[in-house]
Amino acid sequence: FINNNNLDFLHVHDLQIASSVFYANSSFNLSVTLDLHENRPEIMKFYKHVNSVIGKLFISPSKWKIAEEKYCKMANSIVVVTDLAKKELIDRIKINKDRVVVFSNSVSKTFYSDFKLDKNIINKYSDSFVLLYLGNTSRRRGLETVLKSIPEIIKSISNFKLVIVGSSSYDNELINIAKFFNISKYVDFEGWKNENLFPSYIKAAQIGISPLHSNLHHDTTYANKLFQYMSLGCPVICSDVKAQKALLESYDVGLLFESENSLDLIEKLLKLYLDEDLRMKLSENCIHAIENHLNNDVISKSLVKYYDK
Repeated sequence: FINNNNLDFLHVHDLQIASSVFYANSSFNLSVTLDLHENRPEIMKFYKHVNSVIGKLFISPSKWKIAEEKYCKMANSIVVVTDLAKKELIDRIKINKDRVVVFSNSVSKTFYSDFKLDKNIINKYSDSFVLLYLGNTSRRRGLETVLKSIPEIIKSISNFKLVIVGSSSYDNELINIAKFFNISKYVDFEGWKNENLFPSYIKAAQIGISPLHSNLHHDTTYANKLFQYMSLGCPVICSDVKAQKALLESYDVGLLFESENSLDLIEKLLKLYLDEDLRMKLSENCIHAIENHLNNDVISKSLVKYYDK
């Protein structure tokens, strides 16, 4: 591959293929950028297959962390997704900060400027106050906290609807929680949908939510859903994991609640429900933040600048 394409440098996407790339490059000595899409050794600890009997026998997150540190030291540069991830990596591995480039998750302009609304989705929720969740629904994503808050929320918001667009192996547990609290009619489990339908769900919603549990991975990464919500002017409610907290405080696009605290979530949701002016202000801030700071064209400049050196 290297021979056939006359490459000047190698950009490696995540750890899975890093060992193969460094081995292949041993004969060429090209400059290598290691692009860490996430804190893989940390997030692996929460994967269902890693925690299975077979997974525990054959997959070791601690060995992945050793490999991550090894290849970060070998790489000429490293790409991470947040400033917090950069700080964590520098503090842990003791590498020069100039070797680490931040290229955040973001959203492409086409996502929010070139889409077609699905009228069926818009009409389906036209009479509801929609709290929207997009993405993977595994336990660490925090939807259990949201479900447990609904019995209290519906006392004040009779037309409340939690719309979940996504799925995981944890869905049966979430469905059973909804049944246990007798709130199934207030929750729509939509399953995975094509991304071209996301704008319609966002436009049908009053608020988007990202209720992540706190861990070292979530504390140093952004969920793509945040930028998707914001790009279409949908205010957000987020748990106060470090990266989300920094984002919301920087751009004033929503409210924070204490991670895994249903009572605090209820308070913040009702605050937004009762204050339409606040929702409008946050919506405007969302659009401004995306158009001026957080779309892919802007975010990519730091990486382009690095390669232009």
